[in-house]
Amino acid sequence: MNGRIEKESFARDKMTKKLERLPDIFTVFYNWMDAREKTYTTMRNYINHVENFMDFITKGKRSDNFYQNVTDDDIEKYMASIRRKSLNGEEIEVGDDIRAARWSSLNTFFRFLIQKKYIENNPMLQTERPKIKTEHNVTYLTPEEIESVFDRINKEGRPMTKNRDIAIIATLIGTALRVSAVTNINVEDIDFKNNIIKVVEKGRKTREIPFGDKLRSLLLIWMKDRELYFDKEESGPLFISQKKGRISVDSVQTLVKKYGDHLGKKISPHKLRSTAAMNLIGAGADIITVQSILGHNNFATTQRYVTSYQNNVKNASNMLDKLI
Repeated sequence: MNGRIEKESFARDKMTKKLERLPDIFTVFYNWMDAREKTYTTMRNYINHVENFMDFITKGKRSDNFYQNVTDDDIEKYMASIRRKSLNGEEIEVGDDIRAARWSSLNTFFRFLIQKKYIENNPMLQTERPKIKTEHNVTYLTPEEIESVFDRINKEGRPMTKNRDIAIIATLIGTALRVSAVTNINVEDIDFKNNIIKVVEKGRKTREIPFGDKLRSLLLIWMKDRELYFDKEESGPLFISQKKGRISVDSVQTLVKKYGDHLGKKISPHKLRSTAAMNLIGAGADIITVQSILGHNNFATTQRYVTSYQNNVKNASNMLDKLI
C-alpha cells in the first residue's frame, strides 16, 4: 500500500472516533469535504477549528444546532478572541496567517451549511479574512551548512541508522519534497534506472520526481544497510524506524533538529524544502521552474521565496556598503 494512503487510512480511523464524540453535523461536513478531495490534514484542521468555534459560541456547552442563528457579530467576536493566546504563562500575539486559517475554516463550514440548506443566511459574507501582515523570513541552509550537517551525521550517527539519516536529509534537499511525502515513499516507488520517484502528495496529486546521481548513490548505500540491519527486502517503506516500521514525520523532525542544532538556526524538514528553493533561486533557476519542483499550485507561494532571496541580497549589499 502506498505510504500516503496507508497513513490517511490510519488517520481516517482516528478521525472517525473523534467524529463520534461530536454533533452529527461534523460528520456530514467531513464527508462533504472528503467528496471534494480535500487532504486529510485540511479536513482535520477544519474540523478542529469549527469545534473550537462551537465551544466559543456555546461557552463549552456544545449543542447539535450551534451553527443556527450565528451572526456576523459572533464571528467577529470569535476572531477577536483568538488574537492572543497564552504560552508558558505569557500572553502572545497570534500570527495573522493563523487567524486567516481559522477564518477560512469557518468560511468553508458556513458555505457547506448554505449549500446543504442547513441555514439560509451566511454570516461570513459580512466579515473579512484577516490580512496577513506578518512578514516571514525564510530560514534555509547554505551549501557549507549542508555539508556540516552531513559531516555531523558521519561523526555522530549510529552505524545502523547513519546512512539512513544521510539519505533522508539528502532526499528532502535533493527533491524538495514535503516531509510527509518522503516518509511515505516505498522502495517500489523508486525507478533507480531512470532516477525517478513516484509520490502521492498534498491534494492527492501523483507526481514523478526526478533526482540526481549523487542522491541515487546515497539511497543505494542506505538500501544495503536497510537489508543488513533491518532485514528488509526490496519492497515496503523506504525509510525504516528502529522498530522496523515506517519512519514517522515526528522522527524525521527530531533527527533534522538534532543534526542541525549546531548551526544557530531553527532547522526543520520544511526548512530543508526552503533550502532547496532558495539555493535554486540563488543558482539562477527561474520562478516557474522552482514552482514546478516544489509542486506549488499558487504562484504567490513560490514568489515568497524569491522575495526573501532578493531581501537577503539587498541586506548583504547594505552590509558591504558599510565597509566602504
